[in-house]
Amino acid sequence: FHSCDKFESNFVCVQSMENAEFAMKIVLQYLELEMTSDKLLLPTCNEERNNLPDWLILTFIIAKSHQQCIVAMIMGTIDSNSSCAPTMYYVLLRLYLTFPTTLQWNDSKVRNYLIEAAKCHAKTSLRLRCPLDSQIVEMLHNLGTSPHTRLLQYATDCSKNHSLIVIRHIPVLHEKLMSDGLGQEHTTTGRVGTRPPAALAQIGDRVVKVSILRWGFSYNESIWSSVLDFMAALPAELLFTYGIDTGVLLVLEDYLKLFYVHVMELGSEECISQLRPKYVTLVKSFRDCNSVEFQNWSHSNIAEFGTVQTLLLSKVGTFDS
Repeated sequence: FHSCDKFESNFVCVQSMENAEFAMKIVLQYLELEMTSDKLLLPTCNEERNNLPDWLILTFIIAKSHQQCIVAMIMGTIDSNSSCAPTMYYVLLRLYLTFPTTLQWNDSKVRNYLIEAAKCHAKTSLRLRCPLDSQIVEMLHNLGTSPHTRLLQYATDCSKNHSLIVIRHIPVLHEKLMSDGLGQEHTTTGRVGTRPPAALAQIGDRVVKVSILRWGFSYNESIWSSVLDFMAALPAELLFTYGIDTGVLLVLEDYLKLFYVHVMELGSEECISQLRPKYVTLVKSFRDCNSVEFQNWSHSNIAEFGTVQTLLLSKVGTFDS
């Protein structure tokens, strides 16, 4: 069971909504009978994609033709504080990742339950697949590098309609920023900053000029600015909760590293003048949304650069505490 492609046939397991409700009640009754205080009846790591338990397969099959009904029953079970309520968060998250274009993300109640489900099963969700994964990864790779209006519109739509799926792929943004900061592109178009002057080196009897690349000396401003705009468009209550487990802190630290290089090593604050106000706004949103995790992060250390708090409060981050 890898994606909704498995459900593309015309076969309908349950014709009527009445029968769908009855079948789902059987699933819930089974879970309540099998449930123990220390067991959630969730698939093991090896079963998260294949060899799913029968009760979960049945739930997916029913949901194919009666999705709204099944989602309502799942949320009702959670509301009732049933013994299988924790398991239902997992099921709801699996349903969304399987049917991302049809499950009602725009319904505020469904969205709130999904956000809670993502928080509860953050690390587990990263191992699951979604039919939109490849499209979203490609979109993130192209963020800030393509001027096409269609791509920009798709990125905006994803941040609104599929933010939970997008945040699963935050590591793509971290890799993109770190790669760009190496400054290995041959073109200087769109790049801000400088390269250190060539140094002389002796190799045998020859004296040659060498350029030493230092991470962050130059960067593509369009890419770094687009990433900030994109992250700002994502729901803060999801980005700074679920996103903590998916890598958002690494992305925030990438900017602090870039700012440090330009302020402390190059003395060129003007090179980051367009980025820093956006960054400060995003970090303040983090602090307001999740103060506990913000405090934990601010006291952490970035190797070779210092503590996050020191960087934020210095002229590197210009963050007003």
